[in-house]
Amino acid sequence: MNIQGDQILELIKGFWNFVPKEYRILIYLIGTVFAFLNCFMGYRLRKVWGCILGILMGGGIGFGAGLYFLQDKMMAGIVAVVAAFILGLLAWLLYKFGVFVMCTALVYAIVVSFFKDVTLTQYLIALGIGLFAGTFALGYEKQMVIGITAVCGGLGGIHLLLAMLEKEAGAGELILGLIMAAIGIAVQAAPLMKGKDWEAKLFHLPTGRKKKKVVKKTKIKEVSQSTRGNNSTVVKKKKLQENHFDQEDLNVTKHEDFDKTQEYEVGKRQYDKQKQMPYMAPGIGIDLDDLNRELSQEIKKIYKDDSQ
Repeated sequence: MNIQGDQILELIKGFWNFVPKEYRILIYLIGTVFAFLNCFMGYRLRKVWGCILGILMGGGIGFGAGLYFLQDKMMAGIVAVVAAFILGLLAWLLYKFGVFVMCTALVYAIVVSFFKDVTLTQYLIALGIGLFAGTFALGYEKQMVIGITAVCGGLGGIHLLLAMLEKEAGAGELILGLIMAAIGIAVQAAPLMKGKDWEAKLFHLPTGRKKKKVVKKTKIKEVSQSTRGNNSTVVKKKKLQENHFDQEDLNVTKHEDFDKTQEYEVGKRQYDKQKQMPYMAPGIGIDLDDLNRELSQEIKKIYKDDSQ
C-alpha cells in the first residue's frame, strides 16, 4: 500500500513538472493574488474560498482514490471531476460544511509547505491537523476563520511571491509571512471589534463596560410646563383678586345709590299722601315739614342699621 501510495504522490507531483515555465509564473501570480486576498478578506469571502477549496480538495481526493482503486488514469480523472463538483456544491450550499472544508484545506496546505520531500506519513499528519482545525472552527467560527485565513494567506502569499521571483529568503520568508498575517488579522477583525470590547468579543467573555444611564429631555419639558402652569395659576389668582375688589367697589357704590333712591321715594310718598288728605282746622293741624324730617331720619337710621 505504501508503494502504491508513494507512486500516486510521485505521479501527482510529476504533473507540475510538465507545466511550462511561462504558465508556472502565471499560476504563481494568480496564487499570490488569491493568497493576499485571503489574508485581508478571508472572513468576508469565506463562502467563496470554501467553494473553491472544496473543488480543489474533491478533485485531489477523487483522483487519488480513483487511481488507487481503479488503477486507471482516465477513470481516476472522471472520479476527480465528479468528486470536485459534489464537494464544491456541498461547500457552497452548506455553510458550516464550507467553513469546515476551507479551514481544513488551508491548514493542511500550510502544514505541508513546511516539509521538504513530503512523504505519505507527513501528508497524513498534515491532514489530521487540518481536520482538527476545521472541527474547532465549527465552534469558534469568527476567531478561527480570521486567524487561519490571515496566517495561511500571509505565509502562502510571501512563499508564492518569492517562488515567482525565484528567490529564497529562508527565515526572512517566515518573518515576512507572519508580519503579513498580523496585519491581515488586524484588518479583518477591525470591523467586528469596532465600538466593542475586543477582548470580550474575541474570547466570548462578558463585557466589563457599564451601561450609561440616559436622562430623557422630556422630564425637563415637564418641569418647564409645570412651572408655566404655576405661573399661570398665580396670574389667574391675581386677576380674580382684582376682579373681586372691583366687584366689591361696585357693590358699595350700588348700595349707596340705592339708599339715596329709597330715601327719596319714601319722602315723596309721604308728601303725596299729605296732599291728598283733607284740610284740618287750626289747632289740630300737623306740621308737614317736621313730619317729613322725622321720617327721613328714621329711614336713615334703619338703613344704617342694615348696612352695619
